[in-house]
Amino acid sequence: MSIKGLMVCPHPPVILPEVGEGRERGASSTIEGMKKIAKQVNDIKPDTIVCITPHGNVFRDGISIIGHEKIKGDLSSFGKPQVKMEKATHLELYHKLVEELDDKELPYINLSNDVEEAFDIKGELDHGCIVPLYYIDQEYKDYEILHMTYGLMDYITLYEVGMALQKAAESIEKKVLVLASGDLSHCLMDKGPYEYHPSGQLFDELLLKSVKECHFKDLFKMDEKFIGEAKECGLRSFIMGLGSLDHYELSSKVYSYEGPFGVGYMTAFIRPESTDEYSLYEGLVKQQYMIREKNRFKEDDFIKLARRAICEWVKNSKKVTLTEEEINLLGNKRAGTFVSLHKDGELRGCIGTVQASESNVGKEIINNAIQAATSDPRFMPVSDKELEDLDIKVDVLHELELIKDIDELDVDKYGVVVQSGLRRGLLLPRLEGVDTVEKQVSIALQKAGIEPDEFYKMYRFEVERHEV
Repeated sequence: MSIKGLMVCPHPPVILPEVGEGRERGASSTIEGMKKIAKQVNDIKPDTIVCITPHGNVFRDGISIIGHEKIKGDLSSFGKPQVKMEKATHLELYHKLVEELDDKELPYINLSNDVEEAFDIKGELDHGCIVPLYYIDQEYKDYEILHMTYGLMDYITLYEVGMALQKAAESIEKKVLVLASGDLSHCLMDKGPYEYHPSGQLFDELLLKSVKECHFKDLFKMDEKFIGEAKECGLRSFIMGLGSLDHYELSSKVYSYEGPFGVGYMTAFIRPESTDEYSLYEGLVKQQYMIREKNRFKEDDFIKLARRAICEWVKNSKKVTLTEEEINLLGNKRAGTFVSLHKDGELRGCIGTVQASESNVGKEIINNAIQAATSDPRFMPVSDKELEDLDIKVDVLHELELIKDIDELDVDKYGVVVQSGLRRGLLLPRLEGVDTVEKQVSIALQKAGIEPDEFYKMYRFEVERHEV
């Protein structure tokens, strides 16, 4: 096996003496844990350390990889530019990984000079890499790196990226260690970066237990709301790293856990022991398939039409034609519609029309379904591979009703449209996290680019929602 282990490390700059200037003593257990991991690295003497960080250039639709021959970075953003580092990239592993990602159609952004210029970004070592490598370098320096930043994709896809890394590493026959850089909850106490939230400690306990027991399936069952409440930054790094150990029996050692500054820090080392017939990935995919099939059975005719329209367009670039049965079931009424796509609980696209633009609601759904899958500017177009993973919701809008006061709104019953001249913003009802009409109107104004003190009109509308 080429991958010799997964290191789980936090990255608070304060634990570096040059930054902490004495405050680092408040995280002494974490520092001891980092030193123990560094000794493990020296024992293994890897050729390459793959650094997975949350603080590089993060994209919504794919991981990012830096392929420069050398990568530099410093802690100038923390007031310490003298703490700097330069590492050589293991280019052979980089190219092999790109081949694997292409072969498996996994989304990534190659941070070339052209891409960096286009996005006005830099491919450099961030503190998510510098802090752990600082301690590793005290014991062992004879390694190259591969710098990867996770994307805001679903967890199973991130796990697949780790599996692609495993295959790439095996093809070059070098000793590789994977570093999953990330802090745990940032809301363990009020004096931390966020206000205290009880989900923070629960999240940390769950992750800690999973690592100690080498039982990781439950991590993929965590509710997105719960994860969001915990305010963590390391879960995606960890899941990517974990994918690099798929099909292996694992042993683990947690060296430390503490939350001295309101943030959870864990240091741990997970080692592959021997190959295993069981694949966590295969188990997750099977479970996902069973849930998906159960949900497909519950889809009504509105959702089925949207799904058929998306699949036909993505696979064959053809627009479906309404069948006689669909016309009879959906009716000939005209209405605006919104089609929303989700993948593993995350929004994947949403496009709609406030008022009807087609001769019937069926055609309206077809158009908006295709647009949601291909033309939402926040996302890359949906790929053929993603089709089976999409959850689809269709909203049919009733007529707009001009209102005079915010008291005429109800976030559970009505959507809202705000309009000033040609600027218009819409928000659907019953959205997670939108629990007051004030918040509903505020978000709609932001979407329209209308200042709260400007003159604007407000409309409300009811929605016929179709979802599983």
